[in-house]
Amino acid sequence: MTHYSKTYTSPAQLTALLQSRGLHVENVTRTENYLRHIGYYRFSAYLYPLLTTPKENHVFKPGAAFNQALDMYRFDRHLRLLMLFGNALLPLEGRHMCLASSRLRFM
Repeated sequence: MTHYSKTYTSPAQLTALLQSRGLHVENVTRTENYLRHIGYYRFSAYLYPLLTTPKENHVFKPGAAFNQALDMYRFDRHLRLLMLFGNALLPLEGRHMCLASSRLRFM
């Protein structure tokens, strides 16, 4: 069995941690729900651009807000879904294009 050195941190504790580092949180309950459902470590990638340099200090830029990171997460999620959907249709579109071009050559 693997032993982990980090202990569980609740969404309420994570929200408080983000606020203590300078991130503006408009609605604490909503933020906790997002962190619970998305996961802090997945969501933390979208917080990264909002950090001051050096990033290792974990201090947010003035005016940085949770909603900014949430907008980036939503955009990325929609883009990934579009890419997935588009890639699924690509073989079908490719076949139609090949058939259409072969028909034109033989007319």
